[in-house]
Amino acid sequence: MRSALLALVLTLALAAPAAAAVEIHSHRGGPIAAGEPITPEDTQEAFEFGHENGADIVELDAKLSSDRVPVVIHDATLDRTTDCTGQVAQKSAAELAACHVDV
Repeated sequence: MRSALLALVLTLALAAPAAAAVEIHSHRGGPIAAGEPITPEDTQEAFEFGHENGADIVELDAKLSSDRVPVVIHDATLDRTTDCTGQVAQKSAAELAACHVDV
């Protein structure tokens, strides 16, 4: 059974057409130039920048606030990317909304 399944997978993989183009991924919304982000990561501005510059896929990160609301942020803490401090999971959505992106 396993060998038949493996043979089927290999047959399908070899028969599949090659991708027409390389996919462009926009990590956390935007590119980095000279070691620094062009736009603040994981922000609407970054996602729009990635889209406008041909990204096929925009990658984002999400965490849950203390009141279980999903928020878009990469780090578990607020310190690196906002003007707030502390753990994302220990703040309510309202408290997180008051933080400003500060790259």
